[in-house]
Amino acid sequence: MDETAEPAAWRELEAAVDAALWRYAEAVTGPFGPRDMHLARLSAARRLHAILDATDRAAARQALAEGATHPRVADAAGMSRQAAWRRYGPTR
Repeated sequence: MDETAEPAAWRELEAAVDAALWRYAEAVTGPFGPRDMHLARLSAARRLHAILDATDRAAARQALAEGATHPRVADAAGMSRQAAWRRYGPTR
């Protein structure tokens, strides 16, 4: 993907996730009020975050197993090298 297509792809992904969170909230709350809709949406976002976190960790471990270095993983994840080491470094 070239650099000009990435922002558009990101906006498309954000819109799809936002719409999915609202559909989930509507499905689980039924005829309840806006407050319940927002709470259901927050609950779905929390659950989605857990799934994405597990996927992130699996992808980093796979990249490290294939020879990537912690600085490269840190750059890809948008975090400091120290944070990448703490998060994905070898366990003792």
